[in-house]
Amino acid sequence: LPGFVDAHTHPIWAGDRVHEYAKKLAGATYMEIMREGGGIGFTVEQTRLATDKDLLASLVARLKRMLCAGTTYVECKTGYGLEWPDELRLLKLLEQARSHIPIGISITYCGAHAVPKNKTAEEMTEDIVNNQIKALKKLIDNKELNVSDIDVFCEK
Repeated sequence: LPGFVDAHTHPIWAGDRVHEYAKKLAGATYMEIMREGGGIGFTVEQTRLATDKDLLASLVARLKRMLCAGTTYVECKTGYGLEWPDELRLLKLLEQARSHIPIGISITYCGAHAVPKNKTAEEMTEDIVNNQIKALKKLIDNKELNVSDIDVFCEK
């Protein structure tokens, strides 16, 4: 069956950033919004507060809307955890979603979506390279996760 491939999606998150829209219209840059507590950092906080049940339900609802619009295969990125335990949680929920909806899912680990408040960019880079990717590889090798790709986000 022909269908759309929807690449580069981040379908697992909580909260919304509608309040940032007026700031963008007024000329604020993304980095300014982020410094004020908005942007990815806001979504990370809201995602961490959400229950697994709520995150999975909203993820499946988003995937169903994509399927109804003709998407048959979707790249699902993490990125709203930032710290390994939270990113791992999102990866596991993406794995669970595969059994809830008949849509092809390619999982991308995007642990470097932003720098967490408690780390410098250098510390974050070292953690991802020396710890997170190694832990992810072990989970993939043990067939606990099926992650296809790794992505990073560089704003500057």
